[in-house]
Amino acid sequence: MASVGNHETLSLWLAFLMRFDMPAGESGGSEGNLFYSFDFGPIHFIALNSENVEFWHFLAQYKWLEQDLAKVNRDITPWVFTTWHRPWYCSSTTHQGSSEAMRESFEDLLYKYKVDINFVGHVHAYERTKPIYNWKVVNDGIVTLVVGNGGNNEGLAKHWEQPQPVWSVYRESSFGFGVATVFNATHLHWKMVRAENSTIADDWWFIRH
Repeated sequence: MASVGNHETLSLWLAFLMRFDMPAGESGGSEGNLFYSFDFGPIHFIALNSENVEFWHFLAQYKWLEQDLAKVNRDITPWVFTTWHRPWYCSSTTHQGSSEAMRESFEDLLYKYKVDINFVGHVHAYERTKPIYNWKVVNDGIVTLVVGNGGNNEGLAKHWEQPQPVWSVYRESSFGFGVATVFNATHLHWKMVRAENSTIADDWWFIRH
């Protein structure tokens, strides 16, 4: 499943729209593939567009997101994951603040409906945060997983904010990929695997309360 990023804007999203068929129609999302949702097992997935759009509450993406979150039955899909391209929280000095307008508009809504994890890219490195809301570590906040380390000819993002912020748990400039395993309504295991040698860089259990 794919979500749009900044490279897709070079063709005004045309290549993305023509190559991918996401369930936007089934979920009442955008006319193209730019935002949508679907259920898979115990997880409700939401994909949003963070690229070159306005984030006012009266516009289509926000209104759709509000309606979509309100319909989620946490007895059936106890986990809610969101994904878009640009991170709200990342301590890499590359692209910092590039999605602050989206955060200011959308974060209250995602926090209200207790989204569990947000998967983002854009920064070509890996980072996992503590649960955050409005730049503060809170027990019921949203964990951000920056997984922009899949590989790109631009190379890795190697420069990090110093000292490491209190909300940042683990960060690494290496190519790799992540694997999330949901066991039941309360337990999830996540690992980030280095592509170079298949070693595990970050190993984490998420226990919902």
